[in-house]
Amino acid sequence: MEEFDKKLEQYGILTKNAQKSIEKDRVKIFNNAIIETINFKTLQEKGIKELHIKKSEIYNIVFSKENDISVCFDECLILKQINAEKLLFKNKFNFIKCIFHEKIDFSYSFFSTTCIEENVSFKECTFKFNVFFNETRFETHVNFEESTFEKQVIFNNASFLNQETEINYIEVSFLGAIFKDRAYFYNITFKSMIDFSYAIFENEVHFCNTYFESVVHFSFTKFKGVCDFSNTKFLATQKKEERNRICFDDTEFEDIVHFYSAKFESKVLFCKSVFKSKVNFNGAEFSTSHYDDAEINNFDNVTFESDAWFNDIIFNSSVLFSKCEYKGNIYMRNITSKQQLYFYESLFLSNVYFNNSHFKDYVSFCECEFEKTACFYGVKFDKTPNFSQAIFKGNLNVVNTNLNFTFDDLQERIKQEYEDFNKNIENKKPLDKFANDFRDSFRIFKSALIKDNNLLDASKFHKYELYCKEIELKQNWDKKGENVKNTTDLEKNVSRIRDFMDFLLLGFYRKLCDHHTDFLKVFNNLILLISLYILFIFVRSFEFDLEKKSIQNLNKTSDMFSYLTKVKEVIINFSFMQQYYNHILISFVAVCFICLIVIFYKIFKNIKLDFIIIKNIIFKDIIKSILILCVYLLFLLIILIYINIYIPKNQNNLNILSNIGIFFTFCIFYLWMVCLNTLFLRYIFICISYIIVIISMGANITILNPFIGKLINDKIFSNDPLFIYLTFAYTILIFLVLFSLQKTARKNSIVPS
Repeated sequence: MEEFDKKLEQYGILTKNAQKSIEKDRVKIFNNAIIETINFKTLQEKGIKELHIKKSEIYNIVFSKENDISVCFDECLILKQINAEKLLFKNKFNFIKCIFHEKIDFSYSFFSTTCIEENVSFKECTFKFNVFFNETRFETHVNFEESTFEKQVIFNNASFLNQETEINYIEVSFLGAIFKDRAYFYNITFKSMIDFSYAIFENEVHFCNTYFESVVHFSFTKFKGVCDFSNTKFLATQKKEERNRICFDDTEFEDIVHFYSAKFESKVLFCKSVFKSKVNFNGAEFSTSHYDDAEINNFDNVTFESDAWFNDIIFNSSVLFSKCEYKGNIYMRNITSKQQLYFYESLFLSNVYFNNSHFKDYVSFCECEFEKTACFYGVKFDKTPNFSQAIFKGNLNVVNTNLNFTFDDLQERIKQEYEDFNKNIENKKPLDKFANDFRDSFRIFKSALIKDNNLLDASKFHKYELYCKEIELKQNWDKKGENVKNTTDLEKNVSRIRDFMDFLLLGFYRKLCDHHTDFLKVFNNLILLISLYILFIFVRSFEFDLEKKSIQNLNKTSDMFSYLTKVKEVIINFSFMQQYYNHILISFVAVCFICLIVIFYKIFKNIKLDFIIIKNIIFKDIIKSILILCVYLLFLLIILIYINIYIPKNQNNLNILSNIGIFFTFCIFYLWMVCLNTLFLRYIFICISYIIVIISMGANITILNPFIGKLINDKIFSNDPLFIYLTFAYTILIFLVLFSLQKTARKNSIVPS
């Protein structure tokens, strides 16, 4: 029977057939040695600093409590299990191309090296039995590249704490690793950059409650079993020098995937990935980078072959879902999008649900195709959505959809689309085409609602459709006219003039009643018109040939005041009031004083900010509005001067010009007040108008329209031509406003049946 090598036995290594090299602090064994035992405690006592074993069979490895030897096992067979729990490793620890036939367990151990080049490596190893690294701490580089785990591997509660040393340097690598059985990475903290690219998970893998605090790559990875990233936090903050820090691009998921309540602090890439089974992103959060608020999370060209859930997600950063193919049902209920979302050119082959979602920024469904039900029930759009060239082959549900944006918001969005699209293009697409595209979006929604006989909701989309038409007509007018060389050129120019008139008409109805959708607005404009007419009459002091009647029962007013005085005396005569009169009076004064202090505090606590707003916004808007009015009146004056040239000398020029002037002056003043952009000034006018109208109605209701009042009381009459022209202009405008008022009150009539 062959004995162990005596020389190596002194170092705690029991081996046969060993080719060795022993130096002062270094031991090397190579070429088919059979090693029964390696005792690290004995090696350290002999002062060995480095152990290198190559192409050998090893049965037992007995580690010391603290191990500071640099270890390298190269192409070795480890035939017995390794129990290395709660140990400390202070130096390089490498197993290269080794095969482990039994269980290995490094749970609760600590790997720490002082030199950056030193690491823990199990590169290209094969683990034929279970592997345990529970609660293991790694403060060094870790390498499992191209290793094969044939049984379970468990890293639960482990910590990879090596900090980033330089950009794009991999500290933890499972590149190309193969996991044939279940893999568990529960509650792990990765402070190090980690790479699972090209790895293959043939069974379940769990990363639940794991923290990725640095770069993480799963590019070109294959998940053949259930994949669970529930409650995982991807906390890597995007750096300007790096393109991507969270990568799942070109990844293939063959079974169910969970990203439930996952949090992505930086841009994540799922582009060109395939989800062959169900995927769950419910409750996930996509946060904004500290470096670039405009960065886009990328789901471009992703294929969802089964149902996908994105319910209750918060998008704090932009997400690109363009050119995706959704073969199963898509659920995006109750999502909150604070940044832009892009779904353009995507194909929805099954049902899609966005119920009760809130899009606070721009969202694009341009050129999308919906084969079945598309549900936008209760969705709120704070900014203009884009559904241009979208195709809805199935049922479209947009009931209770809330479009919460203004004409100015829509106009700004169209201009932004125009600038973004034409940024690097020679043949630029004109802005009116973009307005038409957005009009298509609203037309699609309106048609779907009309189809469901929901005319009330359809009126909202019809309003935005007219907004787009107004912008489109304005752009047509801004285009340079044709030099008239033939009849065709003349017709084009006439068409431009017609478009301009339509543009003005749409603008007027938008300001008057928001295209018959805002009853309060048109009613306020009616009150403005009546009060303006009354003011013109008051300023001109027109006299009516009206039989004056004495106001009777004037004494009733004084009787009412005397009655109130008696009520006051009765209250004071109560015994309780007499006994505590001073206390009640003091309490009342104190309450009034406190209320006064609160009111003044509310007014003056932000007085500096209020003053800035008044100075920079309100005051400027008021000045601008007044200047616009002056320009219109000056333009009217110039026209009147020009007309004066053509009035025959035998006519009274002053009377003719006065009649024309008051007619158009009244119209200009009213149109100016209707189109007023200064809300502050408009609210003041409206408040004053209500007071004027109420007082005038009490004095003489027939003054609201003397032409109609003449039918009620034939004593009303005035021979003043200015009064007749003024009343004629007022009558035309009031019939126009009343028509809009009744049409707005009915609302449903604005949508063609």
